[in-house]
Amino acid sequence: EVVPVAMLRDDWWKDYNMCTGEVINSMSQEVGSFDGKKVDDLYVEIGQEVKTGDPLLAFDMEEEKINLELKEYEVKEAERSFSYALAEEKEELELTLKELRLEYETLKKEVEEATVYASIDGIVKSINTGAAENGGIVLVVTSEKKLYVKGVIDEFNYGNVKNGSLITAVSWDTGKTFQARITEISTIPAAKGSYKTEDSQNPNVSYYPFSAVILDSMVEVEAGEMVNVGFDGISQKLFVP
Repeated sequence: EVVPVAMLRDDWWKDYNMCTGEVINSMSQEVGSFDGKKVDDLYVEIGQEVKTGDPLLAFDMEEEKINLELKEYEVKEAERSFSYALAEEKEELELTLKELRLEYETLKKEVEEATVYASIDGIVKSINTGAAENGGIVLVVTSEKKLYVKGVIDEFNYGNVKNGSLITAVSWDTGKTFQARITEISTIPAAKGSYKTEDSQNPNVSYYPFSAVILDSMVEVEAGEMVNVGFDGISQKLFVP
């Protein structure tokens, strides 16, 4: 059997010590309320099979869309004023332009996040659009067809990974290496004590849960198995729930 050269050393596992993860055989995606907004569009129904990336629903963002259009107009006007401004006026106008662009990008992100996509392959288990305005769970997707790696990432490296990023995992039991693709990264920090750590953690640091689907359906790993995970370009330790 061919194995990575790194694994011929006694400390081969250190090459993948960015995160200690756990393999699980079922996942669920819960879509909660979005700042009390009602559901504007629903793209699925109970019992429907969905794939990662399929649209599930969209919250009502009519007011925010209008504000986004107005902000876009403000940015264009500021850009035009800046292009015709005198040299001594440009410093102040440049600062104003930067602030407007930041406000525009913030609004744009908020509008885009109002459309929710499936983060796992699975079946739509429940839908309750009425819960959108009272803080409840609006929609649930469940899956038991694939294996996943679940963990948390610290706030310092949170911006270095995104949906679609690849991770490399090494099984503690067999030493086998496999890849998984991140399907979901929470925007809300994990509750303190909801994850275990390999090393002592900083109680003042926030950690964000993520999940990654294992790409090779034939990989020899089982639910409950622990793995070490490596992320490209990240050298900090990660922790797992």
